[in-house]
Amino acid sequence: MQDLTTYAGLLKTLYSKKKIENIALNEHPFLDMLKRDESASGDYTKQPVIYSNSASFSNTFSQTKTNAGNASTKSAGFLLQMKDSFGMCTVSDKVIQASRNDEGAFIKAFKTEVDGMLYDVKAGLAANLYRSGFGELGRVSSPGASTTLTLQTPEDALNFAVDQVIVFAASIDSDALRDSGASLTIEGVNYSAGTLTVSGNVTSISGITDGDYIFLKGTRENSATPTPIQMYGLEAWIPASAPSSASFNGVDRSVSSLLYGQSLDASAMSIEQALIEAASKVYQVRGKLTHFFLNTNKFQELVNALGTKVQYVNVKDGKGVDVGFQGVRIACGGKPIDVVMDPDCPNNRCFGVNLPMWTLWSMGPVASIYDRDGNISLRQADDAGVEIRSYTYSQLGCAAPSHNINIQF
Repeated sequence: MQDLTTYAGLLKTLYSKKKIENIALNEHPFLDMLKRDESASGDYTKQPVIYSNSASFSNTFSQTKTNAGNASTKSAGFLLQMKDSFGMCTVSDKVIQASRNDEGAFIKAFKTEVDGMLYDVKAGLAANLYRSGFGELGRVSSPGASTTLTLQTPEDALNFAVDQVIVFAASIDSDALRDSGASLTIEGVNYSAGTLTVSGNVTSISGITDGDYIFLKGTRENSATPTPIQMYGLEAWIPASAPSSASFNGVDRSVSSLLYGQSLDASAMSIEQALIEAASKVYQVRGKLTHFFLNTNKFQELVNALGTKVQYVNVKDGKGVDVGFQGVRIACGGKPIDVVMDPDCPNNRCFGVNLPMWTLWSMGPVASIYDRDGNISLRQADDAGVEIRSYTYSQLGCAAPSHNINIQF
């Protein structure tokens, strides 16, 4: 007969650190390929970035000496604060009792719930890595007095799931939530049509209008000047337009464009032309792209455009390690760059990156099961069963923002 003491030992074996890392492996390419550092500690981790070398050069010694006295290497220190991400699942005592004489059924009952929780946490982190830190996952299209919510971009449906609770705002980062944060619960998702079935009429949210942004409840503050509570993703590090003097991780990036990366409006370009232009822009600031990441639709558009010239390759991460899925290799300026299809990438974006320059920092493992008190599960305080929790404290860092580019379609 199984009891909670026995099951705790089984779960610790079933969910070793390596096995947790393998859950959802190859489903989230950018997340899987990122270099990771679990040593973050304290209030913040400092990410130094050099944006100007010593300006001492001259063809006369006297002027060189003068220049050297007035100029020095310029660097900025981004202060990376780890952001919280949580997950939780429960298993009822009735399920535990029903499977107590069958070890296989006992393990299956827990594995179904715990795997689902870890998949959910990883999916959330993977989506965050492409975004601004404010939690935007989609936009409303023509809201009506119906329980069907249509998304402006059908592919964004992948970001949603049944039972999620969603809230709305007119902008990503400069308006309070609609209707004081009133929410709707998702009861169905049509991933082909790009629609959500929700718990009430969409227009029951006061003020909701076409183009409003959609957030999961608890991922965006209800404020006209919200503070990001998710980690800063690619859209924050490499914005589509030049940032203001407002602090980003403690740095005023308006001092130098080398502190916020490159941008390319490719709305009137073919996919091939966009990638070539992007690589050229990065090379112009002495950078070098290693990978392009784009959505499934844009990836297929590229494959169709290449036709018989398409060259499939086994994709490698920033360390040259094969990561287990294929991409397409293209030549930009005579240099090979691997193009990776990632469903987590927004459909209107492609990010060209120098992958070794990026690090996913964290305090301990990412998407780990909390057991630091020796207990892999807790007795539920308000129900008959146990709960298992996942805690992640993480932040994305970049050592050379200018060696990357945000392409807008």
